[in-house]
Amino acid sequence: MELKNKQIIIETTNVCDAHCVICPREKFKQKPQAMDMGLFKKIIDDASQYDLESVDTCGFGECFLDKRLFERFAYIREKLPGAEIFVSTTAFHMGPETWDDVFQYIDILKFSIYGATEKTYEAFHRGKMKYAVAMKNIIGFLDYTTEDEMLRPYTIGLFVVTDLNRHEVLPWVEMWEPKLDEVFVWEPHNWIEGRSYRTVDHTRQTTCGRPDNGPLYVHADGTVSPCCWDIHKDIPVGDMKIQSIKEVYRGEPYRKLREAHRDGNFYGYACWNCDQTNFNPGVLLYKSNQDRQVGQITSNRRDIRKPS
Repeated sequence: MELKNKQIIIETTNVCDAHCVICPREKFKQKPQAMDMGLFKKIIDDASQYDLESVDTCGFGECFLDKRLFERFAYIREKLPGAEIFVSTTAFHMGPETWDDVFQYIDILKFSIYGATEKTYEAFHRGKMKYAVAMKNIIGFLDYTTEDEMLRPYTIGLFVVTDLNRHEVLPWVEMWEPKLDEVFVWEPHNWIEGRSYRTVDHTRQTTCGRPDNGPLYVHADGTVSPCCWDIHKDIPVGDMKIQSIKEVYRGEPYRKLREAHRDGNFYGYACWNCDQTNFNPGVLLYKSNQDRQVGQITSNRRDIRKPS
């Protein structure tokens, strides 16, 4: 079997000690957990037969709270030497003790930074997040050097706009664009029904592209969903504890979902209330990389809306 999308997303942990205003963590009912290492290795072993371009280890959690994160990355390097490793983080837990491993294993590193000042940052990120700690870790890492600078990851800065931080967009861009390889500014999405930033127009719904062209998304317990928006596992299409990647993709739940998206028949699925079925290129408010487009996967810029 040939994979249409050469990426896999594995939620190594769903634990996060931030509570960003855009994130419906207060509604999250899943068991807090890190993925069992045996299950993780099973998934990577299975994936090793495919020509993967990237492995994204982010989900609804903070990667750096996973105590076995770099052990997992070492296993990816062993089994999938050609795949890039993508991580998204606040960097609050990415202290100096992690930097050598970050250089060694991570290829693309995206920082979520939702404020340009301490007051706004902490009001937005909430939870245990402290602006001074996150900034010290990010700036310290960017200033850190190793013997092999070719290992330095590609760095991205993400700013998501709400009324809470809209006044800091320009100073944020001026602060981070010179320091990082790429920055972008987005309007927030809804997490299906977790938030209500965007109105879903049922008269113009179309496929988001994920069932046909998106990456496999595996939750920390092994359940497979068609995308990371399905935090409650309302659309389970497989279980990597007992299935292979091939069995999941060719299974009846995934087949029916693909048919529904091709037919534009979203009713009965969580997709019915998902803003991703209303394509809106205006939600990307600023991009330093002019090749960046709405509809791409952040970690590999693959456009999932175009036929594969």
